[in-house]
Amino acid sequence: MLTIRSDDFSEKQLAEVALAIQNRWEVPAFVKMHEIVVVDEDVTDRAREELTRFFERGLANIFENLGLAESFVFKKISKTKYLLERIPGSNLPQWMTDIEVPTRIPEGVYECPHCVPPNTLILGDNKPITEYVRGDTSIGQMGLNEVLQTFVRPYKGEMIVIKASGMLPIVTTPEHQILVATSRSIRGRQGKGLRNRTLFTNGRWIPANDIAAKTTNKDGDYVVLPIIKGTFKKREISLFPFIKIRKPHHKGYREQLPLNENTAWLLGLYTAEGSVTTEVRFSLNIKEKEIKESIAKIAKTLGYSTYTRNLEDSNSMLVCIPSRVLARAFDKWCGHKAPNKMIPDFVLFHEDEEIVKAFLQGYEIGDSCDNINKLRGNKIYRTNTTTSKILAQQLQLAYARLGKWAGIYIKREATEGIILGRKCSFHAEYFVSYPLKPNPKRQKVRFIADNVFSPVRHVLRTEYEGNVFNIGTGDNTYLISNAIVHNCGKWFRTDLELSMHTKLHYLV
Repeated sequence: MLTIRSDDFSEKQLAEVALAIQNRWEVPAFVKMHEIVVVDEDVTDRAREELTRFFERGLANIFENLGLAESFVFKKISKTKYLLERIPGSNLPQWMTDIEVPTRIPEGVYECPHCVPPNTLILGDNKPITEYVRGDTSIGQMGLNEVLQTFVRPYKGEMIVIKASGMLPIVTTPEHQILVATSRSIRGRQGKGLRNRTLFTNGRWIPANDIAAKTTNKDGDYVVLPIIKGTFKKREISLFPFIKIRKPHHKGYREQLPLNENTAWLLGLYTAEGSVTTEVRFSLNIKEKEIKESIAKIAKTLGYSTYTRNLEDSNSMLVCIPSRVLARAFDKWCGHKAPNKMIPDFVLFHEDEEIVKAFLQGYEIGDSCDNINKLRGNKIYRTNTTTSKILAQQLQLAYARLGKWAGIYIKREATEGIILGRKCSFHAEYFVSYPLKPNPKRQKVRFIADNVFSPVRHVLRTEYEGNVFNIGTGDNTYLISNAIVHNCGKWFRTDLELSMHTKLHYLV
């Protein structure tokens, strides 16, 4: 246990320092009268050694970040006790004055500086973090979570941009906790020769600011992606919400859609090539007769008819299922228009991986191609192209369930252009690609237990001014670009635990 005493700080001001200590070393830090108490009883021996060894140097960095270095002197008065003293005549940092302004927020909300920019996409309810409210759903380390609280605050300063192999950029404030595993390379005898072997630490939470890139000849950090566990068991999906007028004597509609490999395949094909009007339409090349026959066969088993309309000018055809109910359902489940296409939760989280596999097979038939990468020894990659950022990230998680690493790459950023004299917006376009025959010995991304480790390639910094956002979730985690990150606050099991913790308020 370490203590820092100061008679020149209020409880709220000390709480800000305590929170910075807690975030840096992942140990509890409490405010008690005029002291900060740092408890390390629950940490590992290695973490305790690091805390003791680097405590003074780490505090110097914290004080500099908080603007305290010019106003206070830090003294060690015993082996485990420290003193913060005000320099006479010095000016206090602005935040120490601002934090004393009475909050407009009710008691019981707890502050954490971990935040993300407003355009951050959160999977679950599949929307920007700015649109999330209490009761919504997000994907976290353990699966689907309820959103318990939402937060927003003004921010001016650095944003950390983390680029891991085959992932979209992760953008957060410097203090945001991210789950990482750190590599450790060792050289040992294997067979008749010597080989390098990579070991990994257990997953640990560290601030984005402290993440180190992994390069060829240097150990570094890997961000952690979850391998989703199937929790959905139903074999029928209700169509009742999409039936506007009940007709008891009408024989042409059904109230349940069976969920099997055939219907999952059909949903996957729709996600790639489908659209709706008053019917479900699949856009195919005029030569894709086998796919047309498969659609007709599956539709017939469901009690629907199909018809085909050839578009000779474009060498294509529309295969249509004339059902308003099915059109409303597919539009809701799989997203409206190409930039919003997505995998339904009842497929992505189904306990039967054959359902997931069938969906991906249907999607690939409609929207993928095989390319030879000459730089990778003529390895063949299967590549899916989409304008939906939601779908790109979901595809990565779905392939991970099947033991495949599918990297996401930005083919084209969102831009504006001129077509026929008119100003038009072009959506961003994404590649989702995986090797048909991966080489386990040269695989950079690792599948370990229930997680995927992706090496960090670059850590960049950029300036930002504006509002930043966060959410509180049931398991204290959510995903940014599919990487597991910590949520904004600490949730307490008992009132006693809550009362002992640093009490801070959030600006909402």
